[in-house]
Amino acid sequence: MSKTPSDVVLLRVLREKSTGTVAVFEKTDFFGIYDEDAMLVAREIFKSEVGVKRIQIGEKRIPYISMGGGQYERVIRELLIVLRYRVQLYKAVNNTWELKCTGTAGNMEDFEEIGELGREAASLSLVSICFPRTRKIHGTVAAAIIDPSTLRITYAELEDDSGLSHLEQCVISTNAKEAIIVGDAPSDRLSLIKNLLRRSNVMCTIMKPKPMEKTHLFRLLKDEEKEKISPLSDDLVCALSGCAEYMKLLTPGWASKFTLHDYQNGRFMRLDSCAVKAFELFTPSSNVNGGMQATVYSTLNKCKTVAGQKLLKEWLARPLCDERLIQERYDCIEALIKSSSLLKNLHSSHLDKLPDLSFLARRLLRKKARLLDCYRIAQAIRKLTPMREIVLQIANASPDCSSAVKDILLLPIVWGCEQFKDLVECVDQVIDDSNVKTNGLRIKPSISPDLQKIANKLTEIDKRAKRALSKICDGLGSGIKLDMSQHGYVYRVTMKEEKQIRGASGIKIIDGGKGAGMRFKDSILDSLNEEFLEVNAEYLRAQKELEDTTVEICATYAGALSRLSSLLAVVDVLVSLATVATSASKVHVRPTIHPLGSDQFNIKNGRHLVLDFLLPDYIPNDVNLTDTRALIVTGANMGGKSTYLRSTAIISILAQIGAFVPAESAELSIVEAVHARVGASDRLSKGVSTFMSEMLECAKMIKTSRKNDLLVVDEIGRGTSSFDGFGLAWGITAELIKNVGCRLLVATHFTELAQMNDPPRVRAIKFKVMMHDSLTLLYKAEEGVADQSLGIHVARMVGIDEETLALGQKEFIRLEKIEKLKKEEKQAILNATDANLREVILNSTTF
Repeated sequence: MSKTPSDVVLLRVLREKSTGTVAVFEKTDFFGIYDEDAMLVAREIFKSEVGVKRIQIGEKRIPYISMGGGQYERVIRELLIVLRYRVQLYKAVNNTWELKCTGTAGNMEDFEEIGELGREAASLSLVSICFPRTRKIHGTVAAAIIDPSTLRITYAELEDDSGLSHLEQCVISTNAKEAIIVGDAPSDRLSLIKNLLRRSNVMCTIMKPKPMEKTHLFRLLKDEEKEKISPLSDDLVCALSGCAEYMKLLTPGWASKFTLHDYQNGRFMRLDSCAVKAFELFTPSSNVNGGMQATVYSTLNKCKTVAGQKLLKEWLARPLCDERLIQERYDCIEALIKSSSLLKNLHSSHLDKLPDLSFLARRLLRKKARLLDCYRIAQAIRKLTPMREIVLQIANASPDCSSAVKDILLLPIVWGCEQFKDLVECVDQVIDDSNVKTNGLRIKPSISPDLQKIANKLTEIDKRAKRALSKICDGLGSGIKLDMSQHGYVYRVTMKEEKQIRGASGIKIIDGGKGAGMRFKDSILDSLNEEFLEVNAEYLRAQKELEDTTVEICATYAGALSRLSSLLAVVDVLVSLATVATSASKVHVRPTIHPLGSDQFNIKNGRHLVLDFLLPDYIPNDVNLTDTRALIVTGANMGGKSTYLRSTAIISILAQIGAFVPAESAELSIVEAVHARVGASDRLSKGVSTFMSEMLECAKMIKTSRKNDLLVVDEIGRGTSSFDGFGLAWGITAELIKNVGCRLLVATHFTELAQMNDPPRVRAIKFKVMMHDSLTLLYKAEEGVADQSLGIHVARMVGIDEETLALGQKEFIRLEKIEKLKKEEKQAILNATDANLREVILNSTTF
């Protein structure tokens, strides 16, 4: 079979694209996916191969799937958001295929017209990375982040340490979905960064650099920002240029819109990927109570705006280290909680009604906005006035906190009201919304004589339609209503009255349903509708120039609209955090925060944020590290050790994002970083075992930890023999306590670690249990060391059969006797005199 030119292009596209790219082909009334891409979509998205067909193209017979509009949107959404593939959309043009648009996990702009992808695009971040051309021992890595939703460009020169820990923190804190590596990176660095990105679930793209000058970037920046780019290094310019080109921002529509910011790594808490995963900040490691939402972020996320949800992620990934800024957030939340009824009103009745302003700003910038977008912006601005009054009442009700409330919550709303006053007036003068629910928005006819003439025709048609209604009511009853839409007029009756219509002559039934009733028309309405559609189309053509002018005027506010979106996002997040505190069944308190380097760290009856909402009978515990650098935590399996560690770290993170914490009281010093070594798994693809993975994490933790960090370590050394494991656990713990000097919580079954007890620097606590006929876990911590792990008892609790447990118990008793005998013989040797030492050694079974 011969191949058409379009077949040749299609096969070439399928042959030359990378395996991480899915090609979609748009035809007149459907979309097609071919070959391996078709099988991927069938298996991973549709979960069935029923819809897969075979098509002959030349000599090749390949599978394909055809999709309608709804299926197409679902496939694009899941390919980009869930599966993280690149998507290329080709369109049939003149018997060939031309690339129409491209989308990736970090750049969905071309597909944002698909509803959910528009919201997802607003929350995306993409980070661009450039390594220096000449590698130095203590060099730097250039990174750039461009966020079109906030019109911010952020740059960073990060220390190129052995583990790229600073770059990892940058990727995590920006919630990046994709990273592009611009230029040639050293092979060892490239391998390391790919592993780093894979751990963080970030898509990686390699990009060849193009010659770029700083003048290219000047076009993106506002006039007052341009001077900031001059001091930037060539590597930073390379990273910024690559990011801008990849996101297709070097076009006139984005000119003079962005601001430039330094990343300022030192002002924020560092969280590595192990900590983010261990504390389940964004992704649950398991289903708690069968729920997929059991994460710190989802528990805190009561935000009503897309920008607010994105900002909350940023705050969680990058908590503050600035005491004054933290206190400012506390003041706002305290004031909101004191005015609980106003808080509820603000949260449910006002923020809930705001549209996605960042999305509307992008539509204006990309020249895709229409009259409806301008109308929605004006409607949003009108909602700010009642919000202003509510926030003002909240400020007046809390005089001690009023300065923070006015600066952070009130001033942005006031600024929005003033900044967009002229836009609202313009929309009110130009847009006619009297028939918005029926015939849509249109330009007011009074603005133009030509429009007024056409509007008069529409008015006359409407009068004739109402006369037709009166006439048909005379013949068939008064219960008939007249409905109008962009497609014309129809009659409607309730289902109760539809019987009298069905038998009437000259009636055409359109549809009928229980909710809307039955719709129908007659020959008079048919004639009127033909005239209406023709005149209405004439009106739309006549208003096109005025509509474009209105949109252009609104587009001049795009930058201000993006800024307003960012300012209202702060309001939304603080309202969300206050709402969480007030909706909890147990108290959430304002922490007492102390400067970096202080000794205070005391939590009274602290609770795990997520479990506190899921488990009403959650048992709280105290954590006191004020005069102690390390806690050795022992206890039975499932006794609460790991939850104790996690809840302590989460409370510290919550305190530094400015949230109230789940505890009776909390007095905390600012922490520079939180590290975690909790759980480990094989990395078979890299030949890395569980134990090796654990040791790699420990090595990284020792290298990167500092005195003002908080470390959470769960079960070091369990992946090897008991003696090796204990020796490593002792050595690593001692190194962190004595040489690093950080705050440390260690959960372990090596109870001998408690012998490291070095008051006041090291203390031991245990989780209580009650043993009678069966084991009862009390989940309460107290001073001391657990005398046994009770693993066999826990196994019995979860249902392992008694025969298996009996074998285990028998072996446990045998080994325990041997260990006891060894201790007795060792003590006998130590107590022996010179006269009987030889006899004691000869009688010993140990030697």
